[in-house]
Amino acid sequence: MGTLMQQPIKQMPTAIAHLKAAAVAHALAGDWMDAVAVNRELLAADRSDVEAYNRLGKSLMELDRNAEAIEAYRAALKLNRHNRIARRNLERLEQAGGNSPAGRSSAPSAEMRRAMSAARGASITTPLVRCASSSVLAAVAKGERLELSPSAGGMRVTKVGGDYLGVIEPRLSRRIVKLIEGGNRYEATSEASTDGVFSVYVAEVYKSPGQAQIASFPPRFGASNAELGNIDKYDFSGDDVDSRRGDLGDIDGEADGDKLPAQDTHVRAMLSGRT
Repeated sequence: MGTLMQQPIKQMPTAIAHLKAAAVAHALAGDWMDAVAVNRELLAADRSDVEAYNRLGKSLMELDRNAEAIEAYRAALKLNRHNRIARRNLERLEQAGGNSPAGRSSAPSAEMRRAMSAARGASITTPLVRCASSSVLAAVAKGERLELSPSAGGMRVTKVGGDYLGVIEPRLSRRIVKLIEGGNRYEATSEASTDGVFSVYVAEVYKSPGQAQIASFPPRFGASNAELGNIDKYDFSGDDVDSRRGDLGDIDGEADGDKLPAQDTHVRAMLSGRT
């Protein structure tokens, strides 16, 4: 397998997305040696990848390489001292001394399953814009099931049969609407509200066979949140989902980075554990 650093620069985002998907897939399959190798390759390309350090630590724990796992979790905390996954596992390792932590389970956690979904482009966590009042948002529990509905102002998010909460940003709204028109189905749940930002987790729950090779949420959509500050929080007038041409004008013309990682022969082999 050629290393990530040997990839042409223009292919780097796609290569990284493929490796992240492979790293999570190896963990879900219990292929911990392969998971270690892929996460180390990701870290060779980006030493600031906290999630890769956490995945590496988990993989090393499963292999009873606890001293190395401690180093990985410490590196994650050095980058983000508030990272709960790294802190929790580091505490377990340090309390266990040289032994394997009690209660360790090889079953994939909900966090791992969610990470796998995001890595293959089937889910995304995104902040809402044009939000309801803070008192309405404060009444929403973390993990609460929400409703999605297309509207002239974008993809509306509401409590089930109840209060309006906000809309998904225009570019992502247009993509979801187009994919729903093509037969996909999505569900949304609430995330924590921090620093005045209310986010939702949107997951693909059914993929239309006609869109089987199209990732719902390719990696480039994760970078779009930086643009949200330019959107008027309360202006509903200018974002009719059909009025502005965006990335969804022709979903059949997907860029290479929007295709599902499993299209690539090498990635299919990594996902199945054959490499």
